[in-house]
Amino acid sequence: NVQLLANSAFRIWNNESIRSLSLQATGQWDELLLMVEPVIVNEPYGADILGVDYTRSGINGRITNAFIRYKNDLMSLQFGRSPVWWGQSFNRSIIHTNFAPAYDQVDLRLNFSRFQLELLAGQLGSELLNGKRIKRNIAGHRLTFLSKDGKLLAGLGEQIIYTGQNRGIELHYLNPVVPYFFTALENDEESSSEGDNDNSIVFVTIRYVPKPNFSFFSELIVDDFQVDDNNYQDGLGYKIGADGAINISGKPVTWALEWTSINSWTYIHIGQF
Repeated sequence: NVQLLANSAFRIWNNESIRSLSLQATGQWDELLLMVEPVIVNEPYGADILGVDYTRSGINGRITNAFIRYKNDLMSLQFGRSPVWWGQSFNRSIIHTNFAPAYDQVDLRLNFSRFQLELLAGQLGSELLNGKRIKRNIAGHRLTFLSKDGKLLAGLGEQIIYTGQNRGIELHYLNPVVPYFFTALENDEESSSEGDNDNSIVFVTIRYVPKPNFSFFSELIVDDFQVDDNNYQDGLGYKIGADGAINISGKPVTWALEWTSINSWTYIHIGQF
């Protein structure tokens, strides 16, 4: 089962046009799926949309999807590059939005009863500090529950960005049980310098569907919560909203209404990158 698709898009942002073109090739053999999708956009949007600065003839290009996935009823294992979406807001999740540039990763999902456990490990773009290459890695785990009637979906998890000179994937951040905060304290890495830094975020998600094509949802993130009075602001954020679908003159219309509040120090770390 092989499919070839071409998609083009035209948008306006701050009175400037955003033009993009993607070619998507997928092949599926039983439980195995392979996808490759190169995308090009017009300058200067390559860095924001694709994560690349390289430009030729006013065009930025990158392969945004390039992965192989094995999936059955008990598990799903994906290796390669793809966008990541963790949250309940389809367009603007405050946890992990799929509008961010895609990156290379390994994603494992295990299904048991009405729960799903997901483990993520990936590598972000590198940076330079005093002539040294600083590698940026990301990891995450989350546990999701779906009620028997299918009306309640709830999730709890963590994600972390950890950086350092030639720093590789660290196995203790793949542990699905030990919280990242305690792991960072054990290794004295939360406040190190010279590009070696770790910053974790705890999150909670919930969606309730009282009837088909209508639901309420919420997202909560905790970056920093100050127990002592140390003149630092808490790093908290939340989103509440509702979405659904209606039919107008035989045409399907989707809608979403959201309220978001995020403290100004959320997502920020005292270290580099």
